[in-house]
Amino acid sequence: MHMKKLVCIINPIAGKGNGRTLADIISKNLDSTVYDFSIRFTEYAGHAGQIAAEAAAQGVDVVIAVGGDGTVNEVASKLSGTNTALAIIPRGSGNGLANHLGLPKKIRENLALINKGTVACIDTACVNDHPFFCTCGVGYDAKVAMDYAKAGTRGLITYVRKTLEAWHSYTPGTYRITTDSADFEIKAFLITIGNANQWGNNYHITPRASLQDGLLDITIIHPFNLLQAIPIPIQLLDSHIYHNSKVDALRAGSVRIERIDRLTEGPAAQQEAHFDGEAFMAGPVLDISITPANLNVIVP
Repeated sequence: MHMKKLVCIINPIAGKGNGRTLADIISKNLDSTVYDFSIRFTEYAGHAGQIAAEAAAQGVDVVIAVGGDGTVNEVASKLSGTNTALAIIPRGSGNGLANHLGLPKKIRENLALINKGTVACIDTACVNDHPFFCTCGVGYDAKVAMDYAKAGTRGLITYVRKTLEAWHSYTPGTYRITTDSADFEIKAFLITIGNANQWGNNYHITPRASLQDGLLDITIIHPFNLLQAIPIPIQLLDSHIYHNSKVDALRAGSVRIERIDRLTEGPAAQQEAHFDGEAFMAGPVLDISITPANLNVIVP
């Protein structure tokens, strides 16, 4: 029987910092009759991507990313367009791609799927040269993500505090949205572009998104008052956000988003943006594209 090669990449701070325990569980539950495997721990920022790129270049069959959305993005970015399949053991706070794929939360159940080795090929996306696999966007959520990244402390309490602070200070932007079939200007609270169906934590901001249709799903939330905000969290959780009168949706193979109220500031104009939960500063223009069937993934 041909042995498959597998590399497992563990972010040692994933899963509340119990990376060594995770490695022990993985070693005991990976099928050694199927995989010739090794386990690697990341040691610095960007290390997961470096390990993944080396594995793909060496023809490794499967790379497991153990960690949150940031680790998954870093690994998947290097496996896209190669024959090496991505497997995910979700240990982050959001776990957007893992949730969309229906991967189990329990590590041993996940390893059983990896031992079985069913592979699907999914689309990948890119925003201003940043690969992403779940969502990207601009607006209120991007500001919260940036403020949270700068906070110096992590955790739910910090996130809630930054969310509330941003609510009081945030001013919706004016945008021009251009796709292959539409071109219009709009004032928006936020704009999210989804390859997958959620931000993470099963908050389905693009609930109709498919990872295998070659299209981007675009959700626009218009400005709203406090009373109108009440149903939004529930609608995100039950995938009914498009029932909200303050929400519009469209699909496209590519999209350009221009922050019109920043264009007059010239090339130095900046705005908060995010991809797969990571905040970054962008210019006033975002170009988002999709590459169909570009990443092999272990799935249920």
